[in-house]
Parts: sequence; structure tokens; C-alpha cells
Amino acid sequence: DIIELGKAHKKLCHCIYAQPSVWTKDILFPINDPSITDQFIKQTITKITRNYGILDIRMVNLPLTWFGYFLIFDQFAHSLTSITIQSDHQLFMQLCHHLTRFATDLAILQQDNKIPCTFREYALDQPSSKNTTKLEPIPTTLHYIRLDDPPFERLAHISIATTTTTTKTAMDAEPKDQEIIYRLESLFSFLAGQSIHPTKRSRSPSPRTS
Repeated sequence: DIIELGKAHKKLCHCIYAQPSVWTKDILFPINDPSITDQFIKQTITKITRNYGILDIRMVNLPLTWFGYFLIFDQFAHSLTSITIQSDHQLFMQLCHHLTRFATDLAILQQDNKIPCTFREYALDQPSSKNTTKLEPIPTTLHYIRLDDPPFERLAHISIATTTTTTKTAMDAEPKDQEIIYRLESLFSFLAGQSIHPTKRSRSPSPRTS
């Protein structure tokens, strides 16, 4: 186990966490791994040196909350070109709620000519909240602003699926799943400052107008 190896010696630990080539998407987040919790992300993933070596991450059926995802994004967003996420509908509701608030915060800070907040700063500043049960509309502001310094500056592909749509494309998903998948794609598009091209679809809605 790569993490146990890192515990064996300080030099090994430094080499492991400083080398992005070690952290392939299969090693970083093994599919269906129950040990990949928010606490694991906070204690382990945040040790990986920030650089442009990790381009592609895949997070499939992991027991994370929106908080864990935000810490992951904070660590890797700047370098990612491709993201795959598969989880349950309730997690996507949480993620959608907080991505909407985060995107709105970035838009307002940009309008006020202030330094943008990070995913980590946003996550640590949020009080414990109950499960979100209703999709909020995307603020109109996001349709008319393009971020000057988007957190996902290199993101080109996004694939999102709920656990009930594993064998379906977003176009064939149940209406409630289809709606939240499209919403998340729009938010990622805004946070990337560009139109995202999902691997499962020919085109993606963008929260910007041309």
C-alpha cells in the first residue's frame, strides 16, 4: 500500500507525496473504496504537492460528502483536464447547492475587484447543514459573467452519473437525475471559464451567454 510505504520513512514519504506520477487515478481514488472518506481526504490527499502533474481524476461511489469533494477540488482543480464523478442523487444535491454558492461568491468577488476565495476557504467557512432537498435556480449573474481566474482553468471533459444511471447516458436518465447532471455540468462549465465537453454527450449547457 502506497500510503503505508510513505509511513515507513520520512524520505520515502517526501518522494511519494511530491511525485504526481505516483498518483494515478486508480491509486488516488480506487472505485468503491469505503476508506476514501472526508477525514482521509483531509489527512492524506492534502499532503500531495500541488503541481500540474495530476490531470485526470475519477471518483466512483466513494463515501464522501460535498466537503470532501471541495478539498479534492482545492488540491487539484488548477491542473485537471478531466473529471469523472459517480455518486448518489443526494450527494449531487449537496454538491450542486454548494457549487452554486461558491460560484456566486466568486462572481461577486470578481465584480467587487476582490481576491477570489478557494474551495478550501469556502468549505471550512460553512456551518453544518441539513441535506438539501430542492434545487436552487442558478443566479442570473452567472449567465453574464466569465471568471477571469477560473479555478478549473484547464478542465476540458466532465462525466457525471448517478448510481441509478450507470449504464445510461445523461440524455436517458430519469428526469430528476437528468436535471441535476445538467446543473452540475453548467456549474463546472462556469468554474472552468469555458464550455465543457462531457464524455457521454455531444454538447454541454453553459451558464454563460456568448
